[in-house]
Amino acid sequence: MDTDVTNIETEEVAETEVDIAEEDKVRFIEEVSQYIDSDTFSGSTEDYIMGYIDRVQEPELLILIKGIFEDDKLTTTKMYDKWAGLYDLAFPDRTHANRLISMLDSGVKVNKALDLGCGTGESTIPLLEVSDKVVAMDASSEMLNIAKDKLADRAVDFMQADFLQPPGESLKDFDLVLSVGVTRHIPLGEEDNFMRFIFDALKPGATALLSFVTRRGSSADCAIDIALEKWLFDRGINDRRFDNEFIGELISANGFTVKSTTSMESKYLYDKQLFELVKSETT
Repeated sequence: MDTDVTNIETEEVAETEVDIAEEDKVRFIEEVSQYIDSDTFSGSTEDYIMGYIDRVQEPELLILIKGIFEDDKLTTTKMYDKWAGLYDLAFPDRTHANRLISMLDSGVKVNKALDLGCGTGESTIPLLEVSDKVVAMDASSEMLNIAKDKLADRAVDFMQADFLQPPGESLKDFDLVLSVGVTRHIPLGEEDNFMRFIFDALKPGATALLSFVTRRGSSADCAIDIALEKWLFDRGINDRRFDNEFIGELISANGFTVKSTTSMESKYLYDKQLFELVKSETT
């Protein structure tokens, strides 16, 4: 699977103050260190982890760390409920959604589209430019409440639902599915169910626009990132990274072909691989 990297955009992310208690930082470093081989670094593993966090300063990661120590039963959905009011401050533009939608052929207009994981509705706004009707779906009630207020006068139906359950009749026969940043939260082993949800929601020959997070950075940074992913998973939080071979196999195994693909560079230690997919005409 080749990726077109000739048109790479960087997503703008605002600096968001998230204060983590000193004792929680110490506990976090101690716990994450358990997921890293002691021979990985030439110096102190703890120093490497703290240096990583200080350099990366990703709002979502910092909120996760803070939230986990405030609520030991935190889930991905509860995490978004807790930080719904901060989301638009941390991610003040629509670069990710705009870039995905720009992958469509020029002038395309569809009848009905699904915004799968609409969050606060920022991705729904540009989707309305290419679709007459939009269903905006998210698992987080608090994120949906913000989206409803934001889009109260627009032709949008809102739905709180879990994408791991088969879509009901109201979530069928879409011309287009947009999913911005949702794949990073797919539980381990549920990747096929996620893709099947999209497949079942679309008409034959219809289009899906989605992205996957891939790792980059030094071997030391990648080792910490892998440890963080494992630590979060054991805490009940899914924050995934994927390799290109896995992405390609996942797409083809679930009835889609790649029409186009490109990349977005993050200020953090990962990139986003963006895909325009076409559902096969047969099941």
